[in-house]
Order: sequence, then C-alpha cells, then structure tokens
Amino acid sequence: MIKRSDSHRANRYLCKTSVLSVCLLLSFFNAYGFEKKPVFPKLVIEYPLPFSDETHEVIAVDDGSMLLVSQLTSGAIVKVKRDHNTGRVIQSNRFVLEGKKSGLHGLRVSEKFPDMVWTTLQFNNELVLVNPHSDDVERAPEVLKRIKIPAPGRGPHVVMEYDNELWVTLKDSNHVLRVNIDQPSDYDLFETKRKPIFIAKHGLSGEMFVSQDQSSHIMKINPSNNETTQISIPSDIGKTPVGLISGPDGNVWFVLLKAKGVFGKIYKNSEIAWFNLNSPIGSQAALLHLAFESGAPQEKPILWLLSSSIGSADVTNALIQVSLDSSYNVIDEEDVVVMPTQYSKAHRVLVLEDSVFVTQLSVSMLAQHFIAPIAERVTTDQDSDPYSQSGYGINADQVKYIK
Repeated sequence: MIKRSDSHRANRYLCKTSVLSVCLLLSFFNAYGFEKKPVFPKLVIEYPLPFSDETHEVIAVDDGSMLLVSQLTSGAIVKVKRDHNTGRVIQSNRFVLEGKKSGLHGLRVSEKFPDMVWTTLQFNNELVLVNPHSDDVERAPEVLKRIKIPAPGRGPHVVMEYDNELWVTLKDSNHVLRVNIDQPSDYDLFETKRKPIFIAKHGLSGEMFVSQDQSSHIMKINPSNNETTQISIPSDIGKTPVGLISGPDGNVWFVLLKAKGVFGKIYKNSEIAWFNLNSPIGSQAALLHLAFESGAPQEKPILWLLSSSIGSADVTNALIQVSLDSSYNVIDEEDVVVMPTQYSKAHRVLVLEDSVFVTQLSVSMLAQHFIAPIAERVTTDQDSDPYSQSGYGINADQVKYIK
C-alpha cells in the first residue's frame, strides 16, 4: 500500500510545476502577522496522458501503485505508475488492446481472478478478461478470456462482477446482461429504457439497480425471479441519473446530472432519500459520478462527488467532499476542490487511501488530489474560501513553496 509522506500532510505544503504537472496549493499564512494557522491543503496535479479524444474510466491495481485508464476512441488501456514514496504519478504507457476501433471503455478489477481486470469493448461487442501485468508499466496487457455479447444485445458499457456472474449495461441496444463467467451460454437479457449506464447490487436486498440517463428512470432487477421495475425520478427533483454505486451502508447511491447539487440513496424498500448540496459551487453542481472513501470510520463516512461540464459548459468541474453522519442520513460538512482545467468534462472519480483521482473526458489528463488523513482535516468556510469559489489563489498574505 502506498503510504503518505510527511509532505502530504495537512501541516506541510508543497507546490511543484513542470511540463508534466499543474499544481495549485495552499500553505501556512501568518494571521494578523502573528499566529500561524493551517489551511486545508487542496493540491491538484494534472498529468498529461498519451493523447486520445476521450478519456473514460480509472481503476487501481497492485495495491494502488498502478492505475489503469481507458481511452474509448483509441481502444487503449493506459498504465499509470505511481511512486511508492510520494504517491505521485511517474510514468504512463498506452497499449491498444484490440484495435483502435474496439471502443474499450469499462474497467473492473476481478475477485474471481485475482490481479486480473474485466474490460468492455463497446464496438467489438465483447467482454474480455485481461492480465494487466501491473508490476511492469512497460509490459502490454494480455487478453486471457473473451465473452461475446449475445444478440440482440449490443454495446457493453459498464461491467460489474458479483460472485460467478458479470452484470453489464448494454448502452447501444438498451439492455442489461447477466452472464455466467464459466458458462456464457447461461445468460439473461433485460430490456431497459434508453441508455443504461451504471449497474450496482443493493447490499441489503440483493436486487440490481441500473441508471438510465436518457429516460430519467432507475431500473430495479430482482435476480430471484427476473422481474424488473422502473423507478421514476420526480421532475421537481431533477433528471438524468448517471453515476450509481453500492454504498458501505448497504444501500445504493446515485447522482443526477441535470439537477443542481442533488444526489440520492435507495433504501431496501426502493424508497429514495434525497440530498442537496449547499456550498456556492455544490448548490449549482451537475453531478456525474461518486465514490466513498474506503476504510473511513463509521462515525464519519466520507463521500466524494464529481461535478462535470459534460452536460453544460457553464458548469464548474469540481470535486466535492461530503461528510455524512453515522446514520448516512445527514450532510455534516461539505468542501469543494475546483479542478485546474475547466471545460474538461470531468468523468470518473477513484478514491484511494491518500488521493482522489479524476479522469477528464475531453482532455487527455489524469488529475490527482491529495487528501489529508481524516484526523488532520480542517473544515473550510465555503463562502469565504477563494479556492472553492474559483480554483485560484488562497486566503493568505504569504505562500511558501517547498521543492
């Protein structure tokens, strides 16, 4: 596991600029010229990746020392190596897996096959199991197994592995596929509304939930009898459910892209609890994706939300950290980190122990935000934090940079 160095903690501040990185950071400041007070460290570094028109998903392998990024328009997996001591990205290599027009998109670490990764080839209409060779950034990933998408299914997008089955959203044909990994002839196809995107299993009910972003519905599948139900998003709440995940509390969590700072939680009985962000940026956010911090203490679960300009150029691309109470029912605190590059269509968020990584659809860059240990985090007043408002500058008279 990559460990945080002292330079990444809340009482140390670092800024490094080079051809390969853009760094926005804050430091100590001398309040009234006397007492030094720490400011919450909001360090974002952007690493240029090998060029592609579209950068999509990101996952971690090899205990987080290697990241894999999918590039749909180049049919490639980019292997991203991190430094063991600093956690920073030090090298990236692109590998075209099955041809530039394969539509490589979804990435998912396999539990059935340790250290292996499932990926979707949207235009080839295949699922492939890949050995990423995560111990060597310069070695090409190797395809180990293929599963063809059965007709009339078409366009695998997001893939999830549960026990001995894969559950896959088929974006181009408007289906969900359940397929047995060992016996691909054992499968079910479920018709959905337009454009199924994410799928996740409810930890309490065992039911599957599917976001459908062009219908403003979430579909529920009961695997025990294959019955399906559509849950409508109230028009006064918003529309366009996209990011959808299984939460550590056992419930399913999701976000709405075309709403202002709205996300929801689906209970075991399929009822939805709604949450609204209140900070200046959060209250106007268009949320595309989300992820919980792993290992966060139960008394203060932390959720990271991603605001994206994918639906509107007027939206701020930003990471929003939300602290919930122990019941997962109330927002306790909210903090915003504006992305250095705007108009980038922030796309996916990956939360690791020391960092939050963000892919940006329309630019070939991977962004990394270093996070302080929970015990060292400082609550920021969002109304008076210039960084949260604009992404530039800090509320200080003096900034010291450490090489």
